[in-house]
Amino acid sequence: MDNCVDYEHDHSFWVHTMTTEWDLVCERVALKTLAKLILFTGFALGSFASGLISDRFGRKTAIWYSSITMVVFGVITSFIPWYPVFVFTWWVTGTMAIACYTAAFVWTMELATGKWKIILGMSMNYSWPFCRLIIAGLAYVLRDWHWHLRIISAMVAVGAVLLFWVPESPRWLIAKSRTDEAKKILFSAAKRNGKDIKEEDIVLKVQGVPKNMGIQ
Repeated sequence: MDNCVDYEHDHSFWVHTMTTEWDLVCERVALKTLAKLILFTGFALGSFASGLISDRFGRKTAIWYSSITMVVFGVITSFIPWYPVFVFTWWVTGTMAIACYTAAFVWTMELATGKWKIILGMSMNYSWPFCRLIIAGLAYVLRDWHWHLRIISAMVAVGAVLLFWVPESPRWLIAKSRTDEAKKILFSAAKRNGKDIKEEDIVLKVQGVPKNMGIQ
């Protein structure tokens, strides 16, 4: 806009937005696109790093640490009063978000077998549109972006707590030659599914690790 020197924000509906917080209008409007661009570089980094970390330390560990980091930086971001610092903390939050999802997807695929790989794999992708509906509801009820991030972070915190009751990926444990731990998890799963099997009857063999990572 030419000669955009005198303006004011309408707060009758939105109490606080990122646009009104840092005056991202007129010649500063490109800063919104810049923030999103930087955020997507975090998505790229998180997707790549998540695989390395989860392969090294475990799927569950990668999910938990990325979740906790996402919660911490999500809350920090909601209080940041400076745009450059906000972009950085938002970038960390986004990086951890995609890292968590990537590790969780692999973990789910390694826990499932047969038709459940398809069912669970596709179901996980519905989390994206479902969460966008939640955010739309938050935006209508709470018209302040600071509270949006805090509530979303609180929901992530709930997921991090629930991880204490879920097992590590048996396939990852077997690949790391931790077959005794994997056997306990598989035996527990068999009992929950009504399978009449003894733990000592479960035989796990690792073939060609780490070169082939074959699991029998």
